[in-house]
Amino acid sequence: PDVLCLQELWFSPTVLAIVSPLAVARGYHVQLCRRTGLKMDGLAVLVRSSRLEVLGSEEQEICDMGNRVALWLMLRFIPKGGGEGDTLVLGTTHFTFPHGDQEEHQRLRQGAVACLRCSD
Repeated sequence: PDVLCLQELWFSPTVLAIVSPLAVARGYHVQLCRRTGLKMDGLAVLVRSSRLEVLGSEEQEICDMGNRVALWLMLRFIPKGGGEGDTLVLGTTHFTFPHGDQEEHQRLRQGAVACLRCSD
């Protein structure tokens, strides 16, 4: 794939020492976003460097309860014939797992916060 979004990536030094070099060796740019607080997991986006250029990125805390985050990337397609390609904004989130009705309400609020960022 040209873009691979990972949720629940474990941020231990051992895992990162495997995932990042392996992805880079296979032609991917690796963008990481660890959950806030003491959480040891988070998000990763792997972008195929030959097809897309990463112009920028931003991490967003979308809920401090549970340390939920979003990762936003501004990407530009690399045209085969040269020149400047179109841009794309990509977002990936780490919402609360829906154990019950309370979590469902939290997920809706987290989605609303993330959507507000989309309109910026």
